Amino acid sequence: PDAGKTTLLREVFGLRHLKAGLAEEGRTDEVLFELHPRGDLRFRPVYLVDSPGFGDGEHLHRNDMGRLLLRACDWLGSNVTLLWVLRAGRHTKDEAYRFVSGIAQSTQRLLVLVTHMDKLFE
Repeated sequence: PDAGKTTLLREVFGLRHLKAGLAEEGRTDEVLFELHPRGDLRFRPVYLVDSPGFGDGEHLHRNDMGRLLLRACDWLGSNVTLLWVLRAGRHTKDEAYRFVSGIAQSTQRLLVLVTHMDKLFE
């Protein structure tokens, strides 16, 4: 949670219509599939997926959406590249870690991006 997943999609891929931020209206409450800016629905259907933070204490319904996404990774197999956006300082041996480990078993490509590193060195 609050790692900057949606902000990354907004800044890197130009998906400015996605709401981002710590305020309630900026929180991602559902799994969102967005066609990649260079994707083509007919010939090159490449999607970017934004998901709620996994393991958000009081918002455990978000975990269920994540598990559905995990099943989709099983179906798509090696056609999935997972980018795990992780906030620096967050303990990773938790439910989110087990979740990502499950997805990593389904895909051959796993990338990890650690955000908020500057907060550790202020």
